[in-house]
Amino acid sequence: MKQISRGPILERAYQIARSGKVRDLRALRQVLTQESYSAEEIRITFLGVSLRAAMKKLCSENYPGPKR
Repeated sequence: MKQISRGPILERAYQIARSGKVRDLRALRQVLTQESYSAEEIRITFLGVSLRAAMKKLCSENYPGPKR
């Protein structure tokens, strides 16, 4: 079976948040799950309050839809 190569989860989370493809952290977590990051990896990555705030801000600033 071929193993999928993926980058560090934190780096990928920043890429997704900046891309404008996700509105919020829930959507960001869903994308990471679809990209085969484990629920535990995702949970541990987003434990920090500062990181969650930074990700929320990036998602909000880059998402082209209506602002909440």
